Amino acid sequence: MTTKTKAMKILSNLFKKKESSIEKLKIECLSRIKIIEEYKLLSLQGKYEVFICCSFLALHSSSFSNDLKISYVNLVLDSMTDFKIDKSRDEMMSIINSRIQFYDSEMSLFFKSEGKHILGKIYNIFYEEPLSQHPNFSQNLPEILPFTMSFMDLMRESKLDV
Repeated sequence: MTTKTKAMKILSNLFKKKESSIEKLKIECLSRIKIIEEYKLLSLQGKYEVFICCSFLALHSSSFSNDLKISYVNLVLDSMTDFKIDKSRDEMMSIINSRIQFYDSEMSLFFKSEGKHILGKIYNIFYEEPLSQHPNFSQNLPEILPFTMSFMDLMRESKLDV
């Protein structure tokens, strides 16, 4: 076997490993949608929001390289059609970028308050206004407490310390 052939085999194996790890992560994140739906069913756009959230939680607590994270975000964007999302790729990239900051802020507030932070904005984007550019605080307080319990289950499944 020539050196060039060996190098091609190594690159091919690395690509397969990269692809299989992000595909596995996608499957895990998609399977976590049911955790939130045990509380209450979601619209297709709401499911995509949960998928984005699960992806954030998983990537935030993982040791994936930046290249793998970028590949995974592209996979999330490619999944728009599975959820019948009718936004442009650029619009969704903008929303995903804003969600990264949003979830980072919400998780920080939640952990600093020792679980007492009300997840009204997360409830809003999952159930009331999925894929909106700016999450609003839901006024549906009777729903937010049971939702918070489901969301904590989601964080536990995502291996975050709750």
